[in-house]
Amino acid sequence: VHPNGKTRIGSISHVRRTLNAALSGAVKRGYLVRNPVSLARAPKHPRTLIEPYSVEEIRLLFAVTAGIRNGARWTLGAVLGLRQGEALGLWWDDLDVEAGTLTVARQLQRRLWEHGCSEAAPCGRKRGTDCPLSHGGGLVTCEPKSEASRRTLALPPSVLTDLLAHRKAQAAERLASSYWGDSKWMFPNELGHPTDQSRDYAQWRGLCVQAGIPVRRLHDLRHTSATMLLEADIDLKSAGQVLGHGTVAQTAA
Repeated sequence: VHPNGKTRIGSISHVRRTLNAALSGAVKRGYLVRNPVSLARAPKHPRTLIEPYSVEEIRLLFAVTAGIRNGARWTLGAVLGLRQGEALGLWWDDLDVEAGTLTVARQLQRRLWEHGCSEAAPCGRKRGTDCPLSHGGGLVTCEPKSEASRRTLALPPSVLTDLLAHRKAQAAERLASSYWGDSKWMFPNELGHPTDQSRDYAQWRGLCVQAGIPVRRLHDLRHTSATMLLEADIDLKSAGQVLGHGTVAQTAA
């Protein structure tokens, strides 16, 4: 339940799916005659209003992101419609300068920490993150959302120029630092480590305020890219390939 007293529909759906799977297993094993969850009506998800940004609003955003640290991250988000995890999961090896392409090969996600203690000797903490022997959590790379999400994109010349300028600035930052981590990340934090999604989203909100444009969902930036592609007379199939959609219906929606 949220602080405002409202229950999240997504959380209810997740609990329902978990219970349904567990009780379906109980039916198969003969512990139950029927799965009661199958009789309950699933909650309806309210339709989220999609509000893509206008071309002028994107220009205002680019005026703010030009020259800032990791500013090219927002260029990719708006022009190519990369998902947040896809953009933050990029490595420099994914960029082919000669071919002028960028390959989306992974995404960055945050996973919950799991208990490492045993049932015979529990740590006594409720959350896995508080367990002294916790494991498996934190920022991890994983496969793209779908097979269609694994894609190689042709970069517009202006985007390639932004990325090359960003790589040069990052190299200078890395040389000036005595604690820089892995140099493979395209958009790392100040320590050279992958950027957390929550920090990325906080920066997004700040940039919107600074640019004087509405603060909307970060995913609406992806929808903005879809709109711009279609307005440029790119056919639905090609636009869907850029965005990593599995079907034309996804792009049309």
